[in-house]
Amino acid sequence: KMDIYLPAGRTKNTKTIVLIHGGGWSQGSKNDLTAAIPELQKQLPGYAIVNIGYRLAADGYNLFPTQENDTKTALELYVQHADEFGVSKNLVLAGFSAGAHLALLHAYKNDAGKNVKAVVDFFGPTQLVSLWNTSLLHQILLLGVTGKTYDQDPAIYKSSSPVNYISAQSPPTLILQGDADATVPPSQS
Repeated sequence: KMDIYLPAGRTKNTKTIVLIHGGGWSQGSKNDLTAAIPELQKQLPGYAIVNIGYRLAADGYNLFPTQENDTKTALELYVQHADEFGVSKNLVLAGFSAGAHLALLHAYKNDAGKNVKAVVDFFGPTQLVSLWNTSLLHQILLLGVTGKTYDQDPAIYKSSSPVNYISAQSPPTLILQGDADATVPPSQS
């Protein structure tokens, strides 16, 4: 699901900012970011804004790569309808924590059309193998969204790590990370 906010006076050159919520891939919703929309519209009146949701991992369901695939599907659907919406196919992805992970993964791995022109990463995990090795808390979190320990399925941890897809063709990325983040260690940035 996604909420689409189209500015008045938009043209085929109107860019889109896509918001992707956090919550450890198992909590939260696009509604968590809805309150920020009016301020974004005020600060960036010429941009369309899309606020996307994805299925949450819970009780062994919707495991990786479900969230990655939902992000890909939502963005592809939006781009397919860009002409109908009267906007450019150019996107800026802004994700928060797990949402930043999904933004990075989409931009570096799944953006076949090269529509993503920039990514704003607010404290997103980038390397799930090293995150697994951080603490028991991180292992429990990752086990809940992958359904496997790292030893049981190292491939899902590697294929779900944006750092493994960085290339010279990756879009420019701004990373914002605090040094007191207890969930996503600064080393992930």
